Amino acid sequence: MKYKNTEIKKRTDGRWYARYKLDNGIYKYIYGRTQLECYEKLKEFADNKKLVKNMIQSITAPKIPPKPTFGEFFETWLTQEKIPKCKPNTIRGLKSKYKNYFYKLANRPIDEITTNEIRTFLNEITSSCTKDRCYIILSDIFRHAINYDLIQVSVMQKITHFKHKDKPREPLTHEEETLFVKQAEKSNYSLIFFLMLYEGLRTSEAKAITPSDIKDDYIVVNKAINDYGDFVPTKTNNKRIVPIFDKFKPYADKYRGTSTTPCLGKVNKHTAVKEYTEIQKATNITKQMYSLRHTFATRCEEAGISVKQTAQWLGHSNIQTTLNNYINILGAFEKENIKKKNDID
Repeated sequence: MKYKNTEIKKRTDGRWYARYKLDNGIYKYIYGRTQLECYEKLKEFADNKKLVKNMIQSITAPKIPPKPTFGEFFETWLTQEKIPKCKPNTIRGLKSKYKNYFYKLANRPIDEITTNEIRTFLNEITSSCTKDRCYIILSDIFRHAINYDLIQVSVMQKITHFKHKDKPREPLTHEEETLFVKQAEKSNYSLIFFLMLYEGLRTSEAKAITPSDIKDDYIVVNKAINDYGDFVPTKTNNKRIVPIFDKFKPYADKYRGTSTTPCLGKVNKHTAVKEYTEIQKATNITKQMYSLRHTFATRCEEAGISVKQTAQWLGHSNIQTTLNNYINILGAFEKENIKKKNDID
């Protein structure tokens, strides 16, 4: 039995079937328990021209590849947009954020992620600094997803950017400095602490100082140490000369030499952190290690040194950074200035 040149045949299992040709190499199989049932199904299908046409179009139409997942596009974004432009340390930071946070979005199709989904994701991050950084990274990822024709509008447009603000770091008072110095002198990492306190170096710069950087009367600051112990440019990518002040001279004499490896050997972001915490416990000082650098800036102000000169020693390209963030007028110093003003009047 045939219908429109399509023969109805019996299978070995007793069922009947017809193989209706839709296109070259493409067939529609129709089954029935009896020959007549198969014939009726075949006739109904073959006579429905609209159904046949739609089926042919759906089969022969070019397949649209599925949109990549967030994880897949993250790899594309990282490889195409970030690795060629960013420092290795930045790339390591981005990979770390993915490993610790963005993995939660990894299997979600990039074009199906919603604003509420991202808002919930960000709200689950407890650290305001990390939340701020993740917001910035996500904004860049979705902006590039638009450029790659993966989405029409970024889901980040409707999310308020919570900007993290560092708590102002206060310098050590003179009493705290005396207590700190007494304890720090016992530490194996006293060089790092005193390079920050007496010379105004950043933590990463202090760790990177080598014996060859310590000259007779000055210190050459032209590099820093990254989180992994590698030499990298300073934060402002410049070289500066810092005089060796009297309080640091004993340490300069001790470590000065020709070696080009860090004075304290292999160091990284964790070096001296534990030791500083122990000093805090012993002295009841709650201020963080970076306050040592702020203390240097404040002592310069107390000594009447110009802000421009202090900024140069600190490695600031803008003296407003020094003035607004590093110099703190302590109570006793303010009282002394009030007295000077009254004496003039």
